[in-house]
This record gives sequence, C-alpha cells and structure tokens, in this order.
Amino acid sequence: MRLTFDKLPGYPNLHRCKLCGKVVTHIRNHYHVHFPGRFECPLCRATYTRSDNLRTHCRFKHPLFNPDTRKFDLKTEGLDLNSSVISTDKSS
Repeated sequence: MRLTFDKLPGYPNLHRCKLCGKVVTHIRNHYHVHFPGRFECPLCRATYTRSDNLRTHCRFKHPLFNPDTRKFDLKTEGLDLNSSVISTDKSS
C-alpha cells in the first residue's frame, strides 16, 4: 500500500497518492478509493468500500442484523419478537 504514496517533506502526516495526485492524511482510507474492497450487505446487496460503513448501514437499515456474526439478534431492548402481537383481551 505504501508503494502508491509519497510522503510530503516537512509534513509528517501528509502523503501524495501516486495514482491521482491527491494529498491525504489517511492512506488506508484513500487506498480503497482506487482498490475497493467489496463489503456487501447480505440482506439488500448494498456495497461499501469499508467495513465500518457496512456496519453503520446495518445498524440503521437492518437493526436486528449483526454483520460481524451474520446473525439476527432477536432480543433487542424493549422488543421481544417471540411475544404474541395479537391481544386476546376482550374486556372492551
């Protein structure tokens, strides 16, 4: 990865991309612009270049799904999917 970046003299945290010339501070994140790792949501097939963006997507779009374990968490705070939705109370 470091072969595609030159360090700017006098600036300890700045690097110039040899592919596009952009000056960046986070070479790992910029590297994925040119060589994207495909992080795909298994539920809706949305694709991201970074795994943290996939986790954020799943947290907001699929809150019961954990992308790290690829399993559904059915016991969420205040929500029990095993309980009956239909009320049998006929007192009204």
